[in-house]
Amino acid sequence: MRIAIFCFDYGKSAVTGAGIYYEQLSAILMHHGYDVGIYCMKYPFADHTQAVPVYPWRLCHHMAQYDAIMCPPDLAQRAATYGRPLIPIVQRDYVPVMPYDKVKGVIFCCEHLQAKYMLPTKTMVWRPMCRLKERTEPRQFKKVVGAVNLANTKGGSHVFALARKFPTWEFVALNQHFNFRDMPENMTIYKWNNDLEFVQKFYDSVGIIYLPYQNEGYNTVALEAVSQHIPIIGHDIP
Repeated sequence: MRIAIFCFDYGKSAVTGAGIYYEQLSAILMHHGYDVGIYCMKYPFADHTQAVPVYPWRLCHHMAQYDAIMCPPDLAQRAATYGRPLIPIVQRDYVPVMPYDKVKGVIFCCEHLQAKYMLPTKTMVWRPMCRLKERTEPRQFKKVVGAVNLANTKGGSHVFALARKFPTWEFVALNQHFNFRDMPENMTIYKWNNDLEFVQKFYDSVGIIYLPYQNEGYNTVALEAVSQHIPIIGHDIP
């Protein structure tokens, strides 16, 4: 069976948990004998070192040759135009109107989203996996607050506000862009790099992870922070 994964982000270039999730999902599908093709918007920066082929969006019409298309709900309407059964993947607390006559089933990243959205189709849960080995040695607390992804939709303004409120603390963030105006003096932003060694060094350098996100499903940063025994400050969401 041939499955196309239609996405914004994928692999080592991923600046979102979604891209990492699709990378893990494609590996599992291939392990079980599926023929997988990735159609990624950020094709020039995608990881081409894996066995799974990665194609640019301009070749999306090739997805009509697959048996099914997996995609985020935001892309379901566009994916439906290729005439193949859809398998939307829900990773955050938002599900737009989808062409359910084309939907074969829905994958949720966690149980609480599956329970919240009673969709008129088959559903299943597949949780993301932690890429980091669990820390075994004790941590020494540091007055360093870490944050990942400073986009407005991810609550980036709250990170800047917190840094200004606590000027004696150090703030370290990973982000795709780092040219911000009026950035607090106690804040350092590093260009996002999804390499595991880089990610591990980031977690080793912080004492607290701040997650101002409000519509997450099964957050990758939270999962990785817990594996490193780092306390998390976040909203009261499941």
